[in-house]
Amino acid sequence: MMRFSGIHYDVVVARSLSGLITAFDPRSYNTCYAVSEKLVHWLREQRYAVDTHSFMLQCNECGTMVEGEHQALEHTKRTLHASYGEKAT
Repeated sequence: MMRFSGIHYDVVVARSLSGLITAFDPRSYNTCYAVSEKLVHWLREQRYAVDTHSFMLQCNECGTMVEGEHQALEHTKRTLHASYGEKAT
């Protein structure tokens, strides 16, 4: 099953407890979707998916704070600084 994480699509794979790969039963789709929805929600809470438009970055070269990849790109163009670290919001 493919799920959108907030930035890109990820594949969600379920395995039986025995580890055997089994054929997907289309009748179980709603159950699988509901479980994957809980997984996506949990991953978002854990900040697994990062919103590249609004995440905060700090330039590792001069300390300037920028918001999102657009501002980081503009800062890089102006200063030629290209090393950033994400800061929790």
